Order: sequence, then structure tokens, then C-alpha cells
Amino acid sequence: MESLALVVTVILFTSMVGGPTALVLTYVPSKPRWVRIMRTLLVLVLSSVSLLFGIQLVIGDAIPLFPRLIGLSAVVTSVLALFYEFNILKRKDKKAGNQLSGSNNGTRTYAVIFTSKRQDANSDLYYQHNDSLVEHIKTIPGYIRHHSVRHPESREGITIAYFDSLDAIDQWRNDDQHIEAKSMAQSHFYEDYNLEITEVLDQYGWSGAQSTSPQEGKEQEGVEQDSGEQAGGEHEDKERGQS
Repeated sequence: MESLALVVTVILFTSMVGGPTALVLTYVPSKPRWVRIMRTLLVLVLSSVSLLFGIQLVIGDAIPLFPRLIGLSAVVTSVLALFYEFNILKRKDKKAGNQLSGSNNGTRTYAVIFTSKRQDANSDLYYQHNDSLVEHIKTIPGYIRHHSVRHPESREGITIAYFDSLDAIDQWRNDDQHIEAKSMAQSHFYEDYNLEITEVLDQYGWSGAQSTSPQEGKEQEGVEQDSGEQAGGEHEDKERGQS
């Protein structure tokens, strides 16, 4: 009898504590990497044991109501812990949500930021690929728009391209025509380049159209002409006469 009572006590205690503890552990930061590994292992062990005991309490015969409720709680908290740990469910950032709610109409937008310095050579080959790719990227599902500027003297430029999903970015990254152009990026097109991918959390701005005089507009165009360079790839619209 003592052994049976001990087993029952262990099952009840593990079911009652294991799941909630695993759920709390999912709030532990993911960095450094060893912390994330330890957290994942603990969540897996605690959730698995609590889930096993919890299911036994829920479906077992002649189980009183209170232990059955403990088992149900163990099942729910263990499943939630596993879902949060492996990003099947994601918590909403309350602070960001209060500040940025509705910023993207409920949809996500991702930005591909491409900075580069062009070689002072191979212009014809560069523009040949660029002109083709600028039109081709518009056919990629999920592409939204892109903006670009390049300094005519330093040949340094930046392009930001927007997509509605990471899958769209991957599709553009793995596009055959894009890959062909990228194969010549280091040898023919650029002295150096860097690419970053980030999520757009909010956007707002002011065009200044009503207060900008025609002369000021011409001066700005001389400094910042949108070259149309595509950030997901290593190319841009014609900027002949500037580069």
C-alpha cells in the first residue's frame, strides 16, 4: 500500500508541476545558445513526463474528479509549453502591440536591405542583367516594391526591397535568373556588398509635397535618383550618366 501511495503521489505531483514548470521555462531567453539548448531539453523532458501522467489521469478508470482535473491541466500546459518552445504558437509582444497595432493592416512585411559599392567597369553587362531583373522580380509572388539610391561618384548604394513573406524572399533568392546574375556579383559587378533581412514592424512618413518648391525638388533629384536597384538581387535600374 505504501508503494502504491508513493506512485500515486509522484504521478499527481509530476502532473501538477511538470506542465506549468515547462510552460514557465519557455519564457527563458534564447541567448546564449547553451541556455536555449538546456531550456529545450528541460521543456521536452518535463512536458513529456507530465503529458504521459496527465493522459493516464484523464482517461483512467475510477479516477476521482480532482486528480482528473490535475491530469487535464497537465495535458494542456504540457502541450502549450511544447507549442511555444518550437514556435508553433508565438506570444504577442504587448508593448509592441500597443504601440504598433494595425501598422501593417494585420499582415507582415519583410525588408531585404542590400548595400553595395559598384565596380567602375562592366557597365554594359551590369545594365543588361539589371534591366531584365528589375522587370522579372515583379513577377515573384509576394513582391511588394523596392527603392534604391546610389552615389554617382563613390558608387556606393543602398536598396530596400519589400516582400510579404519569407517564402517570397526564398523564392527570389533561388530564382534561376537571379542566381545567374548573382554568380557575377563579385567578379564583374561589385567591389563589396552586404545583405540583411528584417521584419517591418511599423511605417509612417511625410512626403513634404506641399512645402517643397520645384527648384528644391530638382536639387533633390540631382542628389538622390532612385536607381531601382533590387535588394534581393545584386542589380539596379539604369543610372547611366551618373555612374
